[in-house]
Amino acid sequence: MIPEQLNSIPDIKRYSIADRLWGYIYFIISENKVIYVGKTKNDINSRLIEFKKSRKRKYDEVYYIIRHPKDLDATELYYINEFQPEYNKHGKKSIGDKPSNS
Repeated sequence: MIPEQLNSIPDIKRYSIADRLWGYIYFIISENKVIYVGKTKNDINSRLIEFKKSRKRKYDEVYYIIRHPKDLDATELYYINEFQPEYNKHGKKSIGDKPSNS
């Protein structure tokens, strides 16, 4: 079941290791709550391995949205500010507008 926090994000998908696309914003979920928002132009799986090792934290699921590489920084920042996940740095400059679905 998708966490309520993510319901308003258009085109969100649950991550599968078989997915290999070119730009991701991913949401790591624990106990039905977003605990980390990340971005990658490569494989999400390698980022998940890093997350698990560096924080020694288990998670339940991963969801993602696909974005053009030029939109990754702004989109990631938007969702970090929107959800304030416990494993992201807080207080980053807000970009204001909700990102497009491009």
